[in-house]
Amino acid sequence: EIDKHLSEKIDKKVKQAKELPPADLKIILLGDSAVGKSKLVERFLLDDYEERTSSTYALTMYRHNHDIDGTDYKIDIWDTAGQEVFDTLHDSYYFGAHACMLVFDTTRKITYTNLKKWYKEMRSHC
Repeated sequence: EIDKHLSEKIDKKVKQAKELPPADLKIILLGDSAVGKSKLVERFLLDDYEERTSSTYALTMYRHNHDIDGTDYKIDIWDTAGQEVFDTLHDSYYFGAHACMLVFDTTRKITYTNLKKWYKEMRSHC
């Protein structure tokens, strides 16, 4: 029941993303829960930092327009949840991706060790 509900929410978000004009670059952030994926987006897009934040629920998508020499580029950043409950729901995240960032927390060695799992998953879809 929970997996079906989560899957439906993700499908809805993916559908919404497909309704936007296509991105020139799609970047997926992968890593364990609470490693700072959302904080990377916050610093890059908002040039801001707040110490506390709630965990990402399944998937949050950001659209960033970036001008280079008068040309506007659309960049989509897909901030994924790192909780194990979402592990089997990542298949649709990879569709059309150009890049993937594997993120870990330097203060928690296990999150670095778990990069092997995230890399293996990424390679199985890309």
